[in-house]
Amino acid sequence: MASDGPFILYFLLTIFYGLVNSFTSPAFPDLKTQTVPPLSAAELGTLFVYRGVGSMAGAFMVGAALDQLDSSECWKRRYGADPLSSTHFLLALCISFRVISSWLMPLGTSETAIGMNLAALAFQSNAIYVCGSSGVSKTYGKLLGPRVSLMDAAFGVGGIFAPLLAKTVDWVGYNSAVVGYRVLAIVDLGLLAGTVSLLFIGGGDNETDVGVHQDADSGETKKLLEAGEPSGAEETSEDLVDYTAVLINCVLTFSVDVCFASAVFWCFAYASQALKLSKDSSDVINAALWLVFTSVQFLWAYLQSHYPERWTATNILKLIMPWSFLMGLSMAVSSHLDTSLPAIFLVLLGLGGGMNALFTAILRQRTTISGKAFGLLRVSSACGNMFGGALVGWFESIVGLALALPVVEASGMGLAMIVFWGCGKAGFTQRMQNSDTVAV
Repeated sequence: MASDGPFILYFLLTIFYGLVNSFTSPAFPDLKTQTVPPLSAAELGTLFVYRGVGSMAGAFMVGAALDQLDSSECWKRRYGADPLSSTHFLLALCISFRVISSWLMPLGTSETAIGMNLAALAFQSNAIYVCGSSGVSKTYGKLLGPRVSLMDAAFGVGGIFAPLLAKTVDWVGYNSAVVGYRVLAIVDLGLLAGTVSLLFIGGGDNETDVGVHQDADSGETKKLLEAGEPSGAEETSEDLVDYTAVLINCVLTFSVDVCFASAVFWCFAYASQALKLSKDSSDVINAALWLVFTSVQFLWAYLQSHYPERWTATNILKLIMPWSFLMGLSMAVSSHLDTSLPAIFLVLLGLGGGMNALFTAILRQRTTISGKAFGLLRVSSACGNMFGGALVGWFESIVGLALALPVVEASGMGLAMIVFWGCGKAGFTQRMQNSDTVAV
């Protein structure tokens, strides 16, 4: 039976990915002043283009590299039957380069230098997430439903720690929160040691065990085998990937990430500049958003595990997508009022967290997900993050931050709802409704 060691590592790496990714928000005001003269709102928005391009490149290139290593006879002769060896090798490589990128972050003194640093950091971080997601898929196959929700929850846990790290850097006496990236580089060294140890020890026992990892109390594998469904390792061929389903998932992921990226990247600036809240209050809003975003994903994992027939991924999405759209509209409507209502709606937006994990759980019931397919999903996510962050910066100079943020949020979620509704009309979600109950 496959060990839980790799999943624990992926979980920790995803926590750290959430921290690295979310640290952009509290570090933004100091990144702005690293240049002379300080960066304008439009230039800050352009930084997300650098970041997005790096993130997309990392996802696609490492996803393709995973498939190449998995199919390489030379690699198989070197590492035998361990199907996770390629995952751990690329993880170690990416973490090594992320240590260097994090250490260089405080040295950027121009828009281009800061943008290139962010691009390099995003390249490695998204590549690491692709490796972790691929490892979970290899290990659990169609049983990945709650596990992938836990991975998204881990991302949220990291987001909660981002403002705390900024506070710690300020408390120690540094003038810029950007120095916190060097703290992240030091922590990355410990994660690198864990990854290298798994590479040499071996994370998966053999090709048969990986993909049929069974919860002894739930009988999940038995349920799949009785239905004649392969669990995971048997479905590794690129030929088995349904790219129509993957591309639909990509559009949904892009749209949802436009919504949530605008919120998480601009949360601190929105609270402090648009709502005129103090720095401490803005930190609280930022942490509260991440706390809600994270908590509900643990809830989704629990519901899918214990009530699989009622709480399918499809049914959960039917509830939280309209909710997120409503929160964006509520922020826009209340933005002209001199109250804290927009901040409350921003925090409540977090109740819609975890959509990408639910999309992935549904997709895995329809098709195997190769490294290249995971790369495409992460490319769409990175593209959504890029547009979500950049559009707010670009629109701020036209309509102001108080209106720009909720408009981008609501627009992204509105597009996702239209696509999801269209898939339902075409019968796509109905077919998934009948099959995603096994993703528990």
